[in-house]
Amino acid sequence: MVEHLQRRAEELAWTRENSQHQFRHSLWYAFKHHVQHRKEHHTMTEDRAEKIRENRLRRMAARQGLRLVKSRRRDPRAFDYGRYMLLDEQTNGVVAGTEVIGQPSWDLDDVEERLNAPRGAER
Repeated sequence: MVEHLQRRAEELAWTRENSQHQFRHSLWYAFKHHVQHRKEHHTMTEDRAEKIRENRLRRMAARQGLRLVKSRRRDPRAFDYGRYMLLDEQTNGVVAGTEVIGQPSWDLDDVEERLNAPRGAER
């Protein structure tokens, strides 16, 4: 009988320790998940704002008879990754944003500046 009581006491102690461990683990998991979710949300918000701005500039370019073209590079280390240029909608000729190399070289700030410039003040 005494052995049975001792064994039962040990089982209860183990169960209590195990449940405390599980509780701590679940808190850690919840915290970690929350932090990860906030990071993803922040990144998603920045990407979304950039895409909204890009679409707005595309519409501005279209109203001026131009087409905003983004570089097709997928390597973030490439010099023209994420860069833009403006093409004439009718002739498909480059209007701005290629510098010397013939590849897109403008960022969205440059494109916006060009599209907002008065007619005779293009760079």
